[in-house]
Amino acid sequence: MGDFTKLIIWQKAHDLTIKVYALTKKLPKTEDYSLKSQLRRAAVSCESNIAEGETRYTDAAKINFFVDSRSSGAEVQSQLMIMRDVYPELSEESEALRLEYEDFCKQTNSLISFRRKSNLISQNPKNLTA
Repeated sequence: MGDFTKLIIWQKAHDLTIKVYALTKKLPKTEDYSLKSQLRRAAVSCESNIAEGETRYTDAAKINFFVDSRSSGAEVQSQLMIMRDVYPELSEESEALRLEYEDFCKQTNSLISFRRKSNLISQNPKNLTA
C-alpha cells in the first residue's frame, strides 16, 4: 500500500484544491450553494481519488480511482469556464487555474498510462523487449 502524500500528482492536486478554495472565496454569496460548492467538491474529489486509489491493493482498482480523479479534473475545468464567463472580474484567475487543471489532467493521464503499462508487464514479463 502506497503513501499517497509522496505522489507528485497528489501534491499538485492538493495545491490546486487550495487555489480553488481561495478563488471561490471571491464569488458572490449567491454562489455559496451552487458554483462555489460544486467547484470545491470537484477539486477535493481530484485529490481524494488519487489518495484512495494509491492505497488500493490491485492495479486495476488504483487505475479506476485515477480515472475518476481525471474526470473530476475535467469537471473543475468546466466549472472554471463558467466562472470565467459569468464573472468577468474573475476571468483571468479562473482561466489561469483552468489551465493548471488541464495540465493536472494530462499528468493524471500519464500516471494512468504508466500504471496500465506496468500492470501489463507484471502480468506477462515476456512482453519486455531486449
